[in-house]
Amino acid sequence: MKGISKGYIRRFVIKIHAYLGLFCMPYLLIFGLSSLNFNHHIRVLESAGEEIPEDPQTIIIPEIDENKDMASAINDSSSIYGWYLPWTAVRDSLQFKYETSKMGRTYRTTVHFESGKVDIVSWRSSFGQIIKGLHGLGEEMPGAPIWINLWQYYQDLSVYSLLFWVVTGIWLWLLKKNDRIWGSIVFISLFIFSILLMIYIWLVG
Repeated sequence: MKGISKGYIRRFVIKIHAYLGLFCMPYLLIFGLSSLNFNHHIRVLESAGEEIPEDPQTIIIPEIDENKDMASAINDSSSIYGWYLPWTAVRDSLQFKYETSKMGRTYRTTVHFESGKVDIVSWRSSFGQIIKGLHGLGEEMPGAPIWINLWQYYQDLSVYSLLFWVVTGIWLWLLKKNDRIWGSIVFISLFIFSILLMIYIWLVG
């Protein structure tokens, strides 16, 4: 643009580049820790909490045949939010057992049809489980507060910001004439290696 110097554009891009790095830093820390834990199972991150019995509740048991809908109604009455785990459900004429999971805690609920009592036992997730959940949280958690469900949008913005961050980083690096040759060799070599590795895995498996 006329009247705008190259130096001004460069300084502006450097500012955007720096702020994008700060914006993405929380997600990158979680991504790095969770990736390390995926591969190495860090013991400190995997220690889960003990089971904690909740106070029994007495509620009006809804007449619902579908297990998922029944669990959703019970959770609403018990102020529990999270994902219903259908493979944990056991139901007969006397009671209904199931589990509900959110990233920080899991609940085991037992509904007694005759008395209307609900027994709930919960246990805290390990820190490793929490960061794994934040690593891949790409959907809304049923009943969760809005600030938890906003994470998926922050995650998407971080990924798009990282793409722009990489492009601006390469552009800023290309402006430095002293490091351009050796940097180009390293960058091109790693890029070609990555492409060849992906092609090999795609063809060979």
